[in-house]
Amino acid sequence: MSIPKKVIKTARIKTSLKSFIKSGSLLFNWKVVLCFLNKDGNEVSTEPYVKSVHMIIHDDFKKPHR
Repeated sequence: MSIPKKVIKTARIKTSLKSFIKSGSLLFNWKVVLCFLNKDGNEVSTEPYVKSVHMIIHDDFKKPHR
């Protein structure tokens, strides 16, 4: 599975993924985000960042829609 260029650019500049998700541009599963950030250690450095991404996406998608 290839990662869209927009996603790679977003990860590199560490743009807020919360904003990226809410813009409706989320074309991938949150597990894919975690794998990408973990594997590409040169572009996105630390585990805490990966964990924060995990939490942001969990917060947005686990809330029941009202």
